[in-house]
Amino acid sequence: MITVADVKRCRVLSKEIEAMREQVQRLRWIGSGLARSGPRENIGTSPTQQHDHIAEVVALIDAAERKHLAQIEELVALQERISDWIGTLPPDQALIIRLRYMQGLSWRAVARRASYSERQCFRLNDAALKKL
Repeated sequence: MITVADVKRCRVLSKEIEAMREQVQRLRWIGSGLARSGPRENIGTSPTQQHDHIAEVVALIDAAERKHLAQIEELVALQERISDWIGTLPPDQALIIRLRYMQGLSWRAVARRASYSERQCFRLNDAALKKL
């Protein structure tokens, strides 16, 4: 059984995954810079402290990647359930739900892509969600 909260969670998860992807990329960039630079002289830290800092960054990358993977797995499972439900909707409602919650588009973008007014998109969305 799928709920309105599940449908909305799909959109939130998509945005969280994108933010996590950016965080992992930043951490990798920091980590690669630290690894390339090697031990630094005259910066007030010992090689042991520098090594510890690199280890902390690597641990952050690992934790972020594990969280990212868990979010992706949750999203995939949720999207499969939502896709099954979308298949039961009329085509106009299915399109709105898919654009808004599966692709994470703003209402303005949904209206533009669907060639409807925003108000009509809201109505189609409400009608679809009432079927849950």
